[in-house]
Amino acid sequence: KGTNGLRCLVYSKRLVSFLSDTYKIPTGKKKGKLHIPLQIIENNNLLRAYIRGVFDTDGSFHRHHPKDAMLGLISTDEIFMQELRIALKKLSFIASLNKKNLYIYKKAEIDRFFNEIKPANSKYYNKYLFYKLHKRVPLTKEILIR
Repeated sequence: KGTNGLRCLVYSKRLVSFLSDTYKIPTGKKKGKLHIPLQIIENNNLLRAYIRGVFDTDGSFHRHHPKDAMLGLISTDEIFMQELRIALKKLSFIASLNKKNLYIYKKAEIDRFFNEIKPANSKYYNKYLFYKLHKRVPLTKEILIR
């Protein structure tokens, strides 16, 4: 158990096979194999939770301009990023895609992302709260000091 999460190791070939067969979750190297499972795409609640997990692990929240924010998702798998953009669009988010980088720039969209997706990564959430209060995105070191 850590301060920002829990690591759980499960040694079950049956569980891995179930997840791989049922949800097409790849085993081994992931690049070029990542896809959002159909069962998740078809259920908006699961889709929000899936996007939350991707953002918490591979997301970012930082300055775009001195007083503007930018929310990003990053992956080296361009096809997966296209799927994420389609998923966000399904949830009515406006996102820009540039190969391996997906960005949300508009303040209203960022607010809606934090309200609907509800990221659990405390670093990004604290930066967002600071941004809402002070009208600027803090540097990570500013948040760690507080």
